[in-house]
Amino acid sequence: MEPRRLGRLVFLLCCVAAVTCSLHAGAQAQPTLRQQSQGSPHNGAVRRVLSETANRSHSDLSRRTRRIDPLDGLRKYEGGFNITNNHYWSSTIFTGRSGYIIGALWLIAGIIFAGFLLASKIFFAKSNERERDGVIDDFLDRCHLVSVILIILLAVFAIVASAIALQGAVRFHSRAESIKDIVGRTALEATATIYNITGAIEKMQNISKLYNISSQSFDHLNSTVKALNSEAVEIQAKAEKNMRLVSKGINTLELVIILTVTLNLVAVLVLLVGRPLRLQKLYYM
Repeated sequence: MEPRRLGRLVFLLCCVAAVTCSLHAGAQAQPTLRQQSQGSPHNGAVRRVLSETANRSHSDLSRRTRRIDPLDGLRKYEGGFNITNNHYWSSTIFTGRSGYIIGALWLIAGIIFAGFLLASKIFFAKSNERERDGVIDDFLDRCHLVSVILIILLAVFAIVASAIALQGAVRFHSRAESIKDIVGRTALEATATIYNITGAIEKMQNISKLYNISSQSFDHLNSTVKALNSEAVEIQAKAEKNMRLVSKGINTLELVIILTVTLNLVAVLVLLVGRPLRLQKLYYM
C-alpha cells in the first residue's frame, strides 16, 4: 500500500474515532441534563402527601425494568428492581445480546486464524521450508489487493462494534441512574412517612400530658417514637450506602467499556500502520 493512501486511511480512522467519542459524550450528557432539569428526588420527598403509596414507585420500577426474559419464553419481565430474582438477572443479561454476538464473532475469527497458522506449521515440514515460503510469498503477492480490502473491512467492523458498545453503555448508564433515583426516592418517601407518624405520636404525647394520662402510656409512646426514628435513620443510611455502591459499579463498568473501545481503535490503528496482513512476519514468529 502506498504511504499516501495509508496516511489517508489512518486520518479517516482517527476522524471516525473522534466523531464516535463525541457522540458518546453527547449522548451521555443528555440523560445527565435531563436528570438535573427534573431536580433531585431528595429535595421534595418530605413534602409529598401521605396519599402517595409505595405502589407508585413499584409501578415506575416495573416500567423501567420491562425487558425480554429468556427464562420465561421471551415474555416481558415486569417484576421491578429485584436483585434476588433470577428472571431480573436473565432479562438484564439478555439486553447485551448484541455485544455477545460481536464478541463471539471476534472469538471465532481468532480461532480460525490461529487454526490456520497451526495447521500450516504442522502440515508444512521443515524439510519443505523453502517450498512453503515460496507458496506463502506467492499467495501474498497475488492477494495484495484482497488484503487491503480485508484490512479496511476489519477497521470498519471494529469502529461499528465500538460505536455499538458505546451506545449500549450510554443506554445502560441512563437506565441504571433512573433505577437508582427511584430506589432513593422510595427510601426517602418511606422515611418521610415514618417521620410524619412520629410527629403525630409526639402530638399524642402532648395531648396525654394535658389530660394527665398514666406515665406507662407516655413511656410506651416515647419508646415507639424512638424505635421509628431509629428505623428511619437506618433505612436512609442503607439507601445511601447502596446508591454509592451502585454508582461505583456503574462508573467502573463504563470505564471498562471505554478502555476496551479505546484498545480496539488503537489496535486498528496499529493494524493499518503496521500492515499486519503481510503474514510473513506473523508466520515466522
